[in-house]
Amino acid sequence: LMRLQEEAEEYQRKIMAEQERVAKCEEELDLQGELLEEYDLSRRRANFRAGDPRDHRALRALENDLSKAVARLAEANDHNRMLRSRIDHYRKEKESFDVVYRKLKRDLHRKKRALAKSRASVEEHASEADSLQAEL
Repeated sequence: LMRLQEEAEEYQRKIMAEQERVAKCEEELDLQGELLEEYDLSRRRANFRAGDPRDHRALRALENDLSKAVARLAEANDHNRMLRSRIDHYRKEKESFDVVYRKLKRDLHRKKRALAKSRASVEEHASEADSLQAEL
């Protein structure tokens, strides 16, 4: 049993070491991917600068479109943020209304029970009064 437990611990250590190696490899892969993208982008820019002026106009137009899209995205994000804050406000408001509703519902139930008891008492007294009236 001890030997199996030691083997299990050793396998556990090996698994942890392998997971660390995999994590390091993934980090290195991400870093190399970023470096490759930067290199590719700089190469494209260098090729573009040496290219046709019509490409420059097309690039300026695309950059213009991109800046407009970024502005629209920022506006949409601001709008979404405002909507989220309003939703949070409404949720808090709803919660407070729910608390008040539950309290009113409990009070109404208590008053209904008290009214029913009062009615029963009145009916009991009325029947006693009728029986006394009948005796007279």
